Amino acid sequence: MGKLIWIILLGSGLSGLVVFLPLAIGGFEALINFSVAKELRITEGNVLWDKWKKAPIPVYFKARIFNLTNPEEIQRGSKPILNELGPYVYLETLEKFDITPDDETDTIRYRIVHTYHFRPELSNGSVDDMITFINIPLVGMAKAAHDFTDDGFMLSTMDNMISERGEKLTKTHTVKEFLFDGFSVQAFLDFLNDPIVQASGEAEIPEEFKDGKMSLLEGKNGTSDGWYRVGTGKQVSSDFARIYTWNDNSSVRVWKDNSCNAINGTDGMFYSPFITEDKELEFFASQLCRSLKFVHTETIDKDGVLCYHYEMDETIYQNVEKNPANWCFCPEKDVSKCNINGLIHLSPCAHGAPLFVSHPHFFGGDEFLRDSVVGLNPNREKHVGYFDIHPKTAMTLEVRHRFQFNMMVQQWPSMQTFAKVQSTMLPIFWIEESADIDEESKGMARLLDRILSTWSFIKWILLLMFTTLTGAGVFLMQQYNKANKTQLLNKKLNPENFIKQ
Repeated sequence: MGKLIWIILLGSGLSGLVVFLPLAIGGFEALINFSVAKELRITEGNVLWDKWKKAPIPVYFKARIFNLTNPEEIQRGSKPILNELGPYVYLETLEKFDITPDDETDTIRYRIVHTYHFRPELSNGSVDDMITFINIPLVGMAKAAHDFTDDGFMLSTMDNMISERGEKLTKTHTVKEFLFDGFSVQAFLDFLNDPIVQASGEAEIPEEFKDGKMSLLEGKNGTSDGWYRVGTGKQVSSDFARIYTWNDNSSVRVWKDNSCNAINGTDGMFYSPFITEDKELEFFASQLCRSLKFVHTETIDKDGVLCYHYEMDETIYQNVEKNPANWCFCPEKDVSKCNINGLIHLSPCAHGAPLFVSHPHFFGGDEFLRDSVVGLNPNREKHVGYFDIHPKTAMTLEVRHRFQFNMMVQQWPSMQTFAKVQSTMLPIFWIEESADIDEESKGMARLLDRILSTWSFIKWILLLMFTTLTGAGVFLMQQYNKANKTQLLNKKLNPENFIKQ
């Protein structure tokens, strides 16, 4: 009976350790990772396909517009006074079309179509609200003229020709005209088609002007921003959703160097799994003609789900002196002129118009940016974009992308319209794209976290149990063998045995 007990204990303990140890030292996590990687593949028919093809959760596009309350005074040199209106909230639908997989390269090609539907019940205001804003095409054309010539007479003549056609420093239109429907730019078309201007040989009509209208989100509603080709993740999980080409090019042709022209990261809707705290995440923003980098700032618990909190890498907004790597994003020949912190240059991506991107309300930017206007109140919680992501599955639980669009308005003495204007980086509007994951997906991430958390506790109990069984088995085996040896020795030393001999 004693022998049977130690055999059972030792056998159970050793068998348990043989099976358990590989799981305890990483095998269980490897099985989980394999299962995750198997599901996170862009393959028709798997659980991810429908969610990848069309965003299953509501995405909201919120626009807040800076209304200029003192337009006449601005032209006379006063500081612009801003009144933030909105948000004007749109439900944004994102769906992929013309999907073409390529098994040889393990990639898939598609277009993303963005569609916007106004949601008045979520908005603070109507799309028929009237707003006053800087005359964007006028400022852009004036900048182009100054880049072309410094002849005062030519600049003054151009300014007069445009003014005679009814254009002023500011414009007043409805929100829907400002954002999507468009306002008339016929005066600029007439100017560019004027024989005197055509004779200069530099009068190129922007594509956005050709229908006679312009809006801040021209051609964005119900349209695609181009062709993407991304990795499916079937062969290598780190290739999941990674962009290989955009419009059949592996880089853009906008900036000064390949390092700035490189298309890095994903399209922003998905990321590859198994994220570590030191991993930087990037997505390509086609509207900005560049990739944006995000860094891990903290680890948080969101409704029982472990998340990494990511914010945009602040070095993106630094001037060339603070971050020399930004030199190729500077459109100036003398990069020392790109000396303002808190801005991303956009002019090479906007037909040369002096447009810039920043955090809303110039949060984190140089103080003079905020001081040059009235009406800004930067706040980290309201104005810094972020996303919270589940590191194991790369499931994004919450997204708040926030960007402000600004225009540099300069004083140009040769042009009557700009002769007394205070040179100002003028905020136009800022946007927020927000989305929150559905409860079903959040529950799956929570369950996975609980399984891994429970396993990290249970594996030590199982290790202790199998080790104890093995130890007990060894101990009883030793005791059994010792007892047998003693019994044999006693039998040999028994006097009766000697008498019989």
